[in-house]
Amino acid sequence: MHDAIRSICADVLAGQPGQNADLEAYEQSELLDLLARFKTLILSNAVRHDPLTGLPLRYGIESDFNLCQKDAKRNRSLLYVVMIDVDHFKRINDSYGHPVGDLALRHLAGTMKRTLRSNEPLYRFGGEEFLWLLQCNSIEEAEQSAHRLLTTIRTTPIPIADVQPITLTVTLGLAQVGEQEELSSAVKRADAALYEGKNAGRDRCVIAMS
Repeated sequence: MHDAIRSICADVLAGQPGQNADLEAYEQSELLDLLARFKTLILSNAVRHDPLTGLPLRYGIESDFNLCQKDAKRNRSLLYVVMIDVDHFKRINDSYGHPVGDLALRHLAGTMKRTLRSNEPLYRFGGEEFLWLLQCNSIEEAEQSAHRLLTTIRTTPIPIADVQPITLTVTLGLAQVGEQEELSSAVKRADAALYEGKNAGRDRCVIAMS
């Protein structure tokens, strides 16, 4: 490969067209193959992460969910799927504009990442909705973790230039995952609990019935 590059450079400097054999050797080089793989990896990673919040998107949840489910079984702990939705988010966009709405989502994502433990995956599920995989030892611990997150978000306002800081609240729906339960089933139950919390007044957590 290096000989082919040297030959091509020599031809270019001499004002001559490169030799076909050298060009073919360069095109078939391992370096270009590695660069192509690197490009594919970068593009794949970009698709899997939300450029606004930096959180992973829903594409990788299935495999992470399966791993967490196995960990919970091995450690004899509980696994919860937690759906998180920003309360009255449309009001923020309508009152302050979409740039502030984007700032609010970035702020919320940062607040949640700092609050949750490093082994608790958090995803942007879509729009102003997020998904959290919570591992704990009891239903009481799950409730404590959920309430801690609610309090942190409520007491961490978004600083906005030239206007009063905006206070966000969220509603959480929690579903304890069965040993053989699929992600789609747990998400459906957590989502139902979330809407129960919305209907009950928002800024709260609701645990789905098993």
